[in-house]
Amino acid sequence: DLQEFFAMVDFTNPGVIGTQEEFRKNILFPILRGREPDASDSQKRKMMQVQNDMSTIVNEFILRRINTLNAQHLPPKLV
Repeated sequence: DLQEFFAMVDFTNPGVIGTQEEFRKNILFPILRGREPDASDSQKRKMMQVQNDMSTIVNEFILRRINTLNAQHLPPKLV
């Protein structure tokens, strides 16, 4: 859910994707409109652009770790 995503991003990096109102207007609504089955081509293009822009912003501070890297720092699994 995008509003939950906003809450997590805003908690960790306040304001990086705008206020809640700005997020809803500039990100949430264009994405939701573009996902509708009857969305026009321009709405779909807008959705893709907004998603790409948001990914670019949040990928600057999201750290993705693979399991093998995490396993080095965790105790052995008990089976």
